[in-house]
Amino acid sequence: MSAPTENAPGPTQRIARLIMGHFAAECVHAVAVFGVADLLANWHATIEGLASATGCHGPSLQRVLRILVRFGLFTEIAPGQFQLTPVGATLRSDAPDSLRDTAIFVLSPPLWADRALKSEAGNNLRL
Repeated sequence: MSAPTENAPGPTQRIARLIMGHFAAECVHAVAVFGVADLLANWHATIEGLASATGCHGPSLQRVLRILVRFGLFTEIAPGQFQLTPVGATLRSDAPDSLRDTAIFVLSPPLWADRALKSEAGNNLRL
């Protein structure tokens, strides 16, 4: 085990990163499901246009996109106008290295999860 350094994150920061990682993954899942990367494939778009095209609540979608700006998937080129980055382009459905389907599959609630915790009689198992 290496010795801690001044720049190494402490325990609180390490847990915060794990928590935010899960939160960021949920945001990636949302934009993958709604095809936001495909909508931004060739140009930038306003939050109003994206909300209309996806059927999402505009202010909520804007918050999700701004979170993902911090992770490098999008840039906000002007207030409420978003553009895809090369990182975000991996969520395009037509990208040769697309991870869109992977993001949707891996980050979706497991289909078996509800059944796995119940007995055949329908009673919840205690873990």
